[in-house]
Parts: sequence; structure tokens; C-alpha cells
Amino acid sequence: MASKKNIDNVLKKIGEEIIAGFQDEIRSAGKVSSGRLLNSFNADVDNGNLIITSDVDYAGAVDEGRGPSRNSNNGALKTSLEQWIKGKGLTIRSFGTKRGGRFIKRTDNAVKGVAYIMAKKIHEGGYGEKFGVVEFSSKTMNRMMDTITQQLGEEYFNYIRESIEENIINRLREE
Repeated sequence: MASKKNIDNVLKKIGEEIIAGFQDEIRSAGKVSSGRLLNSFNADVDNGNLIITSDVDYAGAVDEGRGPSRNSNNGALKTSLEQWIKGKGLTIRSFGTKRGGRFIKRTDNAVKGVAYIMAKKIHEGGYGEKFGVVEFSSKTMNRMMDTITQQLGEEYFNYIRESIEENIINRLREE
């Protein structure tokens, strides 16, 4: 028998499939640094609504980029970029007119300088077109539209059909 519980179970299963799709898109785009984003997604069903969340605050920026912002939170972005540079093991080039373009030793000061410049550039111009984004949510949803419609549609159809049958049968019994 179809029920709201069955619909919630289908929604939960769809949520898990969507998360797997997000993870596949992020991996195929080569945007995995620490793996925190991949493991940050959760799918819950609340009152017949599928809710997918992420525990990391940068999921939206990886998905769709971000626009220019005020420099008010430059420290947090700079710190995150420092960790990213160190985690990726990026080589650093010097900049300036005298000795610009040469590879330099990755010291803490060099990492901080590069992170500062990156944070400033992101705050001024946003992030997206130039650096590329994954668009994992829209790609996954477009790819899974038929599957979601079929799985959920069948369960809703069964629920409505059985509800109508129960109401008609109960109505006939009352007469």
C-alpha cells in the first residue's frame, strides 16, 4: 500500500542519489582538494520535503561562483586560501617588475602574500567565469530529471490512486 511514508522513503533515496551525483560532478571537474566538500552533503526529508544541505560554507562558491563583495571578511578568505595553497602544494612565483615570474621558495610569508592578492582579487571581481566553477547542482539535476520524475511520480500516483479507491470504497460501504 502506498503511503506518505513510502513517498518520504523515495525522497530520501532520491536525495542520496543526488548527493552521489554532486560528488561525481565535483570529482570529474577535478575540484577536490581536501575532500571536505565531497563528504559535507546531507539529505533529509521533513514533512514531505527533500532538504539537501552542505556542512561547508564554500559549497555555493564551488557550485556557482560568487560575486564581488566587500573586503570586510578578507581575513577569513585569506586564511582559507592559505590553507588551500599549502594543501595543494602549489609553487609560487615572485611578482613585480625586477624579478617577477621566477619560482620562489614557498615560505609562510610568500604563501600569505599570494593568499592576500588572491583574496583581494576575489573580493573585487568575484569568482566564477575566469577561474571556472563546477555547477554540480544544475548538472546533476538536469541529468537526473527523468529518474526523479519516474521514481517520485510512480509513488505519488500509487498514493493518489489508493487514496481515491479507499474513499470510493468507504463511501460505497456507508451507503
